[in-house]
Amino acid sequence: MTNTTSILRLMQASDVSDVLRIEQQAYRYPWPESSFKDCLQPQYVSWLLCQDDQTIGYLIVQSVVDELHLLNICVATDYQNQGYGQQLMRHCIHFAKSQQLISILLEVRQSNRAAKKLYAKWQFELIGTRKNYYPCDEGREDAAIYRLSMSPP
Repeated sequence: MTNTTSILRLMQASDVSDVLRIEQQAYRYPWPESSFKDCLQPQYVSWLLCQDDQTIGYLIVQSVVDELHLLNICVATDYQNQGYGQQLMRHCIHFAKSQQLISILLEVRQSNRAAKKLYAKWQFELIGTRKNYYPCDEGREDAAIYRLSMSPP
């Protein structure tokens, strides 16, 4: 990671255009703007990772009963492989523990090697597959479902 200090803060409506730009650069099938706007509702928690007043990543989660659903985590392409994904994941896990949730769940494209590598570093366990979950060039792609069980405090 670079020497510049990065901070996490809650996402606001005025941040959606920056988040959408990062999403569109990072993914072939990005979330639409409406999805990010929906994530500003109280049932979601959305954070930005900022460096020098510039958005370089984001994390969006939703608590459902006693689990945290990691809905989207992304680092701008120019900032990838510098430890920022680790910083976002560390924050996600800390948040889940602070809320006394029992696990974190997520889905990821089978083809997303970088994300799967990140989840493996944090000891997420592959627990299943959702068939034909994501759009892709040739129809639909399966999602791998991962879970991280929280250790008791």
